[in-house]
Amino acid sequence: MSDLKIALIGAGYIAKKHLEVIKNIKGMKVIAITSRTKKKAEKLSKEFNIKYIFNDYKKLINTIKPDGIMILVSSEEIFTLTQKIIPFNIPIFIEKPLGLNLKETKKLNRLAIKHRLKSIVGFNRRHYSNFETGLNIIKKKGKLLGITIEGHERFWKIENIISKKNKNSWLYSNSSHVIDLFRYFAGEISSINSYSGSLSKKRLDQFSSIIKFKSGTIGNYIANWYSPSGWSIKLHGEKVLVVFKPLEKGYWVDSNFKKHNIKMSQVDKKYKPGFYNQMQSFKKMLLTKKLHWPSQSIQDTLKTYTIIDQISSLKKND
Repeated sequence: MSDLKIALIGAGYIAKKHLEVIKNIKGMKVIAITSRTKKKAEKLSKEFNIKYIFNDYKKLINTIKPDGIMILVSSEEIFTLTQKIIPFNIPIFIEKPLGLNLKETKKLNRLAIKHRLKSIVGFNRRHYSNFETGLNIIKKKGKLLGITIEGHERFWKIENIISKKNKNSWLYSNSSHVIDLFRYFAGEISSINSYSGSLSKKRLDQFSSIIKFKSGTIGNYIANWYSPSGWSIKLHGEKVLVVFKPLEKGYWVDSNFKKHNIKMSQVDKKYKPGFYNQMQSFKKMLLTKKLHWPSQSIQDTLKTYTIIDQISSLKKND
């Protein structure tokens, strides 16, 4: 069986991280790349032995006819480019954020449904090996009773170096990484009650939400963008607690309050965490024409972005 032909659109940092993985996965080969910055495409082509470099995506698609396309451009370009790529009806992998607001994501979802597109959105943390281990520990002991996610952002360190568009969409641009993990660990939500505030007076930057899941799990989301902290997750199970802080490190506490470390797999240590299993999932989708959990399609991502919309648009503190 011949290798799956993969085409890349984008030649930045994240493209290189994906290429490091793909070159070590049997049955996949990146054969073409295009980028606005030709020098970057040429550099990656030389380093990873990519046969073809194109000046535009249309010529690439029509010439190569790839089995799969990876959209790896900047956050501000993803929406515009993706809506142009979807009508080709070639399975795609799309880096985050899918859109910078709910409206953009809904538009991409309508297009994907219209063209019956197979897609994966790059929520690589869903493929963290330590998360899988932690979730299995909870399930082995019983039910997931509660989940607390702290999604603090060090916004004062970045607000002067990111674009205005990204600043005003930061929950979608960046916090979506961690908000999506509510659905990974606890499933779909049934209701959400949120409060938000603003220290900067320019945009919402304080969030507190209580989330009820269809499974019965109760969730809490807390984020303060001007307080020195980071992302963390606590999973409360039956006589067991699982903690990830930072997300790449974890431990669990048994009923005797004894602490046990949770380790990352070797592939998560070798590559950018989650990338290897995520790419295996993309390969499996290309072969079977079906999406496999825990990967998320455009349609699935809309559910996460709907949660973000509810977190940021309900009750505001005076």
